[in-house]
Amino acid sequence: MTFEVRRCAYSAAVGLAWILLLLLVALHKQFWILRIPSRPALTHVMKVPPGSFILGAVDLALDSPRPGGTGQIVVPVHSFVDLRGWATSTVPGKTIQRVSFILDGRTVCQQTHFYPRFDVAAAFARPDFAMSGWEMSVKLDDIDSGQHWGRVEAADSDGRTAPLRSLELAVIQ
Repeated sequence: MTFEVRRCAYSAAVGLAWILLLLLVALHKQFWILRIPSRPALTHVMKVPPGSFILGAVDLALDSPRPGGTGQIVVPVHSFVDLRGWATSTVPGKTIQRVSFILDGRTVCQQTHFYPRFDVAAAFARPDFAMSGWEMSVKLDDIDSGQHWGRVEAADSDGRTAPLRSLELAVIQ
C-alpha cells in the first residue's frame, strides 16, 4: 500500500513538474501571451486635408445614398429624424461649438453636446479629435409633406462653419 501511495504521489509530482516546465518555457518564448493591446493597431492613418478647418460626417439616418453626397430620408408627417455623426476642428486648441440641421434654409435643430468618438481620434492619430460625436433627434411637427432640402453643418469656436452632408427629406402622408 505504501508503494501505491508513493507511485501516485510520484506520478502527480512528475506531471505537475512537466506542466510547470512547459508553462515556463511557453511564457519565456511567447511573450505575446501576456500582451494586452492598449488600442487597436492601425494600418493607415488618415490625413487632414490641407486647408480644412472642420472635418466630419453624418453616420446614420440615410435611407438611400444619392450621387454627389446627397442622401434621401423618407419619413411620415409629424415624426422624427434621428441623425448621428462626428465633427471636429482641425485647428489645435479650437473646438466644435455646435452642429446644426438646416431644412429649407431654416435651422430646425442644433446640438451643442458632444460625446467621445475614439475611433475618429485613432483614425487620424489625433487625441484632440476624441470629443467629436454628436446625435440629434429632429422633430418634424411643422414640416409639410413633400420634398425638402437640408444640410448638416458644424461651427467651430472661431465661428467658421462647414457642411457635413446634404440631405433630401421626403415627408409623406
